[in-house]
Amino acid sequence: MLKAGYCNVLIVDDEPLFRLALRTLLSESGLPFQIIGEASDGESALMYQQKSPVPELIFVDMKMPGMNGVEFMRQWKELAKPQENNPVMIALSAYQDYGFVREAFLEGALDYIVKVDMDQPHIIPILNKALELLEKRKQRPAAGINSEVSGKDTMIRSMLEHGTGNEEAQQKLLVDMGVILPEKDRVVAVVLTDYQQQKLDSVASAELIRTVLEQVLQSKQIGAEIVSYHVDEYVIVLHQTEVKSYMYLWNQLNELFTVVQRRLSNYANLTVTVGVSPTGSKPWKTLYEGASESASLRFFCGGGKLFFPDSRKAWEYENTSKVLKESELAEYTQAVLDALNNPDPDQWLKCLNAWSQHGVPAIKEQQVRKMFSDFVWKLGSFMLTKECQWEQLSDPYRNPFQFMEEGKTLEHMWSQLQLLMEAIHMKIHESPIQVKSLLYQAKSYIDHHYGDGITLTLVSNWVGVSESHLSKLFVKDAGVKFIDYLTRIRIQKAKDLMNTGMKLYEISESVGYPNPEHFSRVFKKEVGLSPAQYRDKMEQQK
Repeated sequence: MLKAGYCNVLIVDDEPLFRLALRTLLSESGLPFQIIGEASDGESALMYQQKSPVPELIFVDMKMPGMNGVEFMRQWKELAKPQENNPVMIALSAYQDYGFVREAFLEGALDYIVKVDMDQPHIIPILNKALELLEKRKQRPAAGINSEVSGKDTMIRSMLEHGTGNEEAQQKLLVDMGVILPEKDRVVAVVLTDYQQQKLDSVASAELIRTVLEQVLQSKQIGAEIVSYHVDEYVIVLHQTEVKSYMYLWNQLNELFTVVQRRLSNYANLTVTVGVSPTGSKPWKTLYEGASESASLRFFCGGGKLFFPDSRKAWEYENTSKVLKESELAEYTQAVLDALNNPDPDQWLKCLNAWSQHGVPAIKEQQVRKMFSDFVWKLGSFMLTKECQWEQLSDPYRNPFQFMEEGKTLEHMWSQLQLLMEAIHMKIHESPIQVKSLLYQAKSYIDHHYGDGITLTLVSNWVGVSESHLSKLFVKDAGVKFIDYLTRIRIQKAKDLMNTGMKLYEISESVGYPNPEHFSRVFKKEVGLSPAQYRDKMEQQK
């Protein structure tokens, strides 16, 4: 008989012994959970969406026969009614399932459990986190997981940002909320999400980072408050640190964030930069500013690193003498502008590389950003002499200042500038006949090799231009992205093969999709029907 007030749990796993082990752990946890069902595959588990009561918490294995865990999570969301809260999902994985767990997080999984670590110390914190989230949903049913900002977080943010004279009163209020912050040996860390070549869902990525931070802090038995500032910034306020020495603290935090980096890399191909404040009894606002200053070194040194206050001092000491003189900067920028007049793109690229290798005129980020901004103004003036304006370029280059501001590191900004200049050079030198010829060659290659492992890199090398150049040609002159054109060709070929008697997985492979599940998702997105549904519809129309 079901108990009122208990959380309804569904276990989805194809291993009976593991389902039994998880059932036992839940019953012995002393927490208010009751199991309303079990399923050995994703398709069977989906039927619980139509039953009463609907599960509030689902443990789902990533690798199962038939429908795997990720596909189950995706379909559950698609079938759910708009007004319903999706159940909390916890992924179950083996060590080798990194790819599946990565996708699970992007589908909204709250956390993951590695099966070999299935014991009370590992599972209890995750269960408590699930209960806390479910309780918040009951109190504010319209709020999602990422819109729930507690009064505690608001209080800590205010203390870090404003640093009023009421810090003592604020800390007393935090004590009432169960948060005890130290009076001395205080430490703050700022965690920044680094630039990713492959864009991921920002909300899902932010939730994953918070989950990993919580897990690692718990495993190291380090008390801390994690406060979200933006989707790409978290602040960690440590409860109590044992500062035997500065080197001891460095080693402890270095070990902590090394684990964080490894897990984020494994599960979502993400990296973060961490800046650590000085230690001491200074106001929390001062410590937060110190941590942010440490993290800002990412601009010059790149992401994926841990920076302490001494890191910036050492870097500035080493690089102050290497700054570019104003006269040298003027020579390099003029050389780049002059080279843009040459139809050969290798000339301006050679000059730009020479400039980037010789450095920048400052060791402060804002001054370096101003250098790039000033040069963009010069590029605009140069374009006017060629009867060309920014509005004539394709997105995102028609808003050059915004495009350059997206650079999170110096290396990234040089890359952005190269892309911007490539677009300008192409605009002022390329004739319509050349564009049509390149596009014809690229499309012809795709039309004849769609069943192979075609990539933008492969096709651009074949026609003899850069990836970004070919990508922009497709958008500007074909009106479609490269990947969208390739997808349309493949799906059309797949539709043509539906009458041949080939099996669906054979069609999938023949049009360039070795993974039938991925083929099915892409086909449904393009056609509105799954491959099986499309074939059935064709049979009915005969």
